Amino acid sequence: METMLIYPSFQIACRNFINYIKSPEINFKIIDKTWALKKIESDFAQAQFTYMDGITVKLPGYRFNVRASNTEDLLRFNGEADTQELYDEMIYKVTSLMQEFM
Repeated sequence: METMLIYPSFQIACRNFINYIKSPEINFKIIDKTWALKKIESDFAQAQFTYMDGITVKLPGYRFNVRASNTEDLLRFNGEADTQELYDEMIYKVTSLMQEFM
């Protein structure tokens, strides 16, 4: 008796998903966390924002989240991009912005 495969294999199903370049969590020691988050909003004004856990910034090709630590003077950054070039651009922009507050 021949077994019929009803569902495609996991590997075939995963081909439709895009692989993103993901950053590790990067911590920035920031004393005025509120002002730094407002600066992100103004510097990335063309982006879409959500505010569920900190601020999530979505732009074509990359997205990132920055949230304030409740116990330390830190902003925690996590991001992902579609390409290495966009990843490098995102990291450069966010790091440059954060250095203004360090």
